[in-house]
Amino acid sequence: MTEQDEDVIFNRFKSGPDFTPEELIVLTGHGKQSVRVQVAKHLQCPPQAMKILSSDESVAVRVLVAAHEACPSELLTGFARNESWAFRAAVAGNESASPELLLELCEDNENAVVAAVAANPACPISIMWHFYHSGHYHGLTYAIENPSCPLPLLLLSCEADDPELQMTAIQAAQVAPPDAWTKGFAEGMRLNLPVEGGSRESTLGDDLLKHGLVQAYQLIQGLELDAKIRPQLAADVPMPTSPSRARMRL
Repeated sequence: MTEQDEDVIFNRFKSGPDFTPEELIVLTGHGKQSVRVQVAKHLQCPPQAMKILSSDESVAVRVLVAAHEACPSELLTGFARNESWAFRAAVAGNESASPELLLELCEDNENAVVAAVAANPACPISIMWHFYHSGHYHGLTYAIENPSCPLPLLLLSCEADDPELQMTAIQAAQVAPPDAWTKGFAEGMRLNLPVEGGSRESTLGDDLLKHGLVQAYQLIQGLELDAKIRPQLAADVPMPTSPSRARMRL
């Protein structure tokens, strides 16, 4: 494709993934940065094209490659150790980044990189707990807003010394979907038991009511009641009598 095809190229990008891998590879050499940006963002961008673009003169293009979920692992590793924090942050937010890379990046000196790790839906739970136990409030703030944040960590953060972090945690708990609490119940959360890792002097029920999480309290209360009466209902159902046994009694 020539430089004169730029309008045609952009129209094709707008219409959808209407490019073959070979065409995308050719476009990595296009003179216009705007075209190469579109290639780097393309969902079907092939590894060979990404490898070419990883050395592009444009920082914007290279950052997009680092953020692409199909970026080859060897390229991600290189970007994760780049001197520029923009590349490290792009890898930190990439859901395809390995747990090992995210563990490495969670200790980064740049707050934006740590925030990207904590907000990454693929962030390992162990890293989120690391932010809590190490007192890394910046990372923890983003971790508790992550939909993947475990409920025990979210509830413990509601007791944080930092008022802003505490408020963020309470707000995140208030908007946690019912499925999250149902999952927590399935994993052993009970109203009369303390939160995992929390004070033995306070129960989950106490904590939920303390922070105004009434709906979560009622949901778990209903699940506990259902779990209690379901076996009783099953035991009260009479066993059906087979026709052969009925004839024998006659």
